[in-house]
Amino acid sequence: MECIEVDNLADFLDFSPIKLLLSVDPTEILNIQDMIRNHLPDDLCVVRTAPFYLEIIPVSINKGKALLDVCSRLCIDPADTATFGDSENDIPMLQAAGCGVAMGNAEDAVKAVADKVTLSNNSDGIAHALRELIM
Repeated sequence: MECIEVDNLADFLDFSPIKLLLSVDPTEILNIQDMIRNHLPDDLCVVRTAPFYLEIIPVSINKGKALLDVCSRLCIDPADTATFGDSENDIPMLQAAGCGVAMGNAEDAVKAVADKVTLSNNSDGIAHALRELIM
């Protein structure tokens, strides 16, 4: 695959992207995220979605707003919802839900905003948390 270096990505694209996904060295992800954040306009944000992924997305689009939209359309009180997350992009969703549950393998920032922390993805954390919430 040929790589093309451009000075301004916006000038190169012939469409309006919804998001930009970057795969980066996990040992450098925080530095790269800070560097990108310092150059973004106010209407965009950069979030980690995996140990090696960064996404640049509009500030107005996130999982929390999506949850609230679905709840509104279905006449569900967000206080009656539970959500599960492990990455930085899950934080708005965890905050919007009545019960935000961080996975055991979640980033510390995710655990800090969660109402509960469950087992890891690999240890059936969602099933474990659902049993606790329902029973």
